[in-house]
Amino acid sequence: GVLLNKYIIIQKNEGLLLLHKRAAHERILYEKALKQIEEQDFLNSQPLLVPVILSLLPEDYHFALDSIPLLKGIGLEIEDFGNNIKVESLPAVFSGDDIEGFVMSIISGLRDSRSNSAAHMTLTELTKTLSYKVSQYHELTSNEEMNALVSELLKCDMPYVDTRGRSTMTEFSMGEIDRRFEGG
Repeated sequence: GVLLNKYIIIQKNEGLLLLHKRAAHERILYEKALKQIEEQDFLNSQPLLVPVILSLLPEDYHFALDSIPLLKGIGLEIEDFGNNIKVESLPAVFSGDDIEGFVMSIISGLRDSRSNSAAHMTLTELTKTLSYKVSQYHELTSNEEMNALVSELLKCDMPYVDTRGRSTMTEFSMGEIDRRFEGG
């Protein structure tokens, strides 16, 4: 079942498992992306049929242009277009409708992470940001999608936490559930 369109409820012989849909999706995306980077040093992109022109604040505009090689590594291809940027392709894992919001959030996340540390962000670190952002734009609706999510999560090397170390799932034993209802 599903709780508040946020958690997947799974009955087990030993009890109950609650799985956080967004966090699980984030973990799956991240591990798939890492494997792709290991194999080819970049993530696949999906060219846009019609490029999107974004108007950015001057500091974001310059930061975006300085980050073109790194952004290309995650499949986000942009170029200078006057005082704007032109988005040519998106990471293949992105399936949302809000292209502008997605691109702005990636650039903002990249800028914020660089300003909080002296070191430049690596492709692997940016992949964490990408996985988090993509998971926010993805909505699972069918039982088949949720079953596939659970199956893919359990195949992950680290299925129990998202990219920020937060739990993807929590388990309640039958003993714990029984104590809550029966007391003692």
